[in-house]
Amino acid sequence: MGEFESARARPAARAILLAALAIALLVVPGLPGVGTRNSPSQSTRPDTGAFTGVLSNVSLAIEGASYPPEGTTDTNLQSHWGPVPQDCSIFPVWYSWFLPSPSAAEGIFTDPGFAETKFVPETLAAGVAEVGLHSVARLSCPSIDSTLSAVAFTNVSSNPPPSLSNLSVSPSATRAPGPVNLTGVASGGRPPYLLGVAWGDGTFSNTTVTDPGPFFETHTFGPGTYSPRIALLDSERLDVRAGVSVPVVVTNATALTVLSSLPLAEVGKPVEFHGVVERPSWHLGTSMACAASVLVPPGSNLTNLSCTPSAPGILDATLEVLGPEPYFDVIITREQPVAEPVSISVRTIDPSVDAGTLTYVEVSIAGGVPPFNVTCGAGASVLCDVSNASPDGSFLVPWTPDRAGVIPLTASVVDSLGAVATTLPERATVESAPQLSLHANVTVSAPSTTVLLNATVRGGSYPLVWWVVPTIPPTNGSPPVGRSTTGSFGWVGTFEQEGVTTVSVQVLDSALSSVIEPAEVALPLLPNLQAILPLIPVSPLPRPILLVNLSSGVPPFESWVNTSQTNLWNGTWPTSGDFVVALPAGLAGRTELGITVTDARGYRAEANVTGLFPAPVVGRVSSASWNNATLGVLGILVGALTLTYLIARMRRRDRAPDPPVLDPERVVENLLLPADGADRFTIEMMAEEQGIALELVRSTIDRLIQEGRIRTEAEPGGGEVLAWESAEDP
Repeated sequence: MGEFESARARPAARAILLAALAIALLVVPGLPGVGTRNSPSQSTRPDTGAFTGVLSNVSLAIEGASYPPEGTTDTNLQSHWGPVPQDCSIFPVWYSWFLPSPSAAEGIFTDPGFAETKFVPETLAAGVAEVGLHSVARLSCPSIDSTLSAVAFTNVSSNPPPSLSNLSVSPSATRAPGPVNLTGVASGGRPPYLLGVAWGDGTFSNTTVTDPGPFFETHTFGPGTYSPRIALLDSERLDVRAGVSVPVVVTNATALTVLSSLPLAEVGKPVEFHGVVERPSWHLGTSMACAASVLVPPGSNLTNLSCTPSAPGILDATLEVLGPEPYFDVIITREQPVAEPVSISVRTIDPSVDAGTLTYVEVSIAGGVPPFNVTCGAGASVLCDVSNASPDGSFLVPWTPDRAGVIPLTASVVDSLGAVATTLPERATVESAPQLSLHANVTVSAPSTTVLLNATVRGGSYPLVWWVVPTIPPTNGSPPVGRSTTGSFGWVGTFEQEGVTTVSVQVLDSALSSVIEPAEVALPLLPNLQAILPLIPVSPLPRPILLVNLSSGVPPFESWVNTSQTNLWNGTWPTSGDFVVALPAGLAGRTELGITVTDARGYRAEANVTGLFPAPVVGRVSSASWNNATLGVLGILVGALTLTYLIARMRRRDRAPDPPVLDPERVVENLLLPADGADRFTIEMMAEEQGIALELVRSTIDRLIQEGRIRTEAEPGGGEVLAWESAEDP
């Protein structure tokens, strides 16, 4: 049969396959390495470059004995993925063994979900049974991960014992010395066979029969009645013995026989019969009939007959001779086997078919007289053109549809008698290849980040199985595998880590089409901290300030400013941004300051600055000098340094393409809360640096002063000092 293997397909096999897949994915967690039983895929690394190997060489095969061990009908089977490209590893995900042809064989697989199994047959209708295996594996290479899906088939001969059928001798009556032809059909067992015949006259013969099917032996008898016995011994040394139903009669009396033009006739096809009268050499007349009584008119000489069977089974062809004296009749009847009319059918073995995905078409032949010539196709494509097809009933043809839609399947057969049959109209509905789209919603809270992944599958065949593989393991979430009948599904995961994760979603539909789609999800980044300490070389000093820029992280933030000896300041910031920290007075000389910020998830950022503080002035400082000259100079210098710092930050900071909408009141509050007092000009510049228009900042500050939420104090030099009026202030 060429590249096509003999098979029969179980209609529910693929549905059982998908159910086994869903159960395996839901139950078994990912295991590293190659296992001998079903295991879900490990985390899939994203593609990082072009793979230079040849993936098409990796295939699935079934290994094991072509025949079961001697004395048993059980067959050990072993799956094999390979060859594996250099520097790559292959990880089988799951296996599913099945019988494509329940009409040819019934049985069980002892381990249907494992790489190794044993097929134990229960009933067999033919000498050869086909088994199938579907498996999915993940091929992991240095630069790419790929999911492979394949179906493999092999024949095993969980055979019935050898058998002999249609044994007959022709002629069954002859005159000595009479040559007789012995015919029959050998089947079952394991060829080649040794055919032995005990002819019944004390002689024996042995002949090698290489293949199952008809055999033919000739022997010459002397006078007598003989019942030949036939023995068939297969290569496993299992034998069967049988005898002919009609003995051979070799005498000098009446000898009649009926010869047929065909060993096997077919309904609707003519078969020719020929009557031979060896004795008596002289008679009054002969006549023949098919499936009817014979009437011999005197003087008739009918010895050739053509009959067309109308029903399968046995057709009787009768020869009758009218003898000379005392007018006796001699009758002989040949039982001619008749096969049903040849017919052919075609169907897909998968209930679901996708464009671009390999499936199989089952072609089945019934009736007729082998061998057969078979052609089949899908639409305008020719799928098979097989000559001398075997009579075991069916075979599978691979088919990868190139488009979606309703595609007609056709097949025709011509048997050895020239009988022609074509299939009834059969159409396969082919769905478009599945396409997967993802949408991720990210919600950030203090303890964790929640990622809601919504997936939509367009095209493909339902139901489908899906699973999710994130590169950063979530703390908890919904099950990472599931089954969908609508094409829409969702997955929720919570993450405590911060960074960027790639969530890969893979879908396998009921036609075994697979699609993978990655989605990059930006989790909050780790907090980033920058600080600057503007120093004022004026004495007496006001309280020094520390300018802090905090970005990223998850609010709120706990903040500390320390020296190696003591804690100078601590507080809580509700959001990230720019802050002014008022340090305690009295710092002098070179001082190392450490700034530490911890976000709501416990991630920490640190910065260190060194300040050179002037020594304190001995004696009391008048309040007039503090309130007038010192505050004026301090305000001008702090404003100048702050302006320089902010301009430098604005130049080196990349502006975000879509800045968030900021609340000017909240920005002003965040800038004023950490400080006991700050110059208005500085606050306006820092709020403008955060993205608030200057006019909006000024109008917001004026409104908050009128509402009593900001205290203000005029400086002698013309400046204005602002402080936030908290609820705790008296």
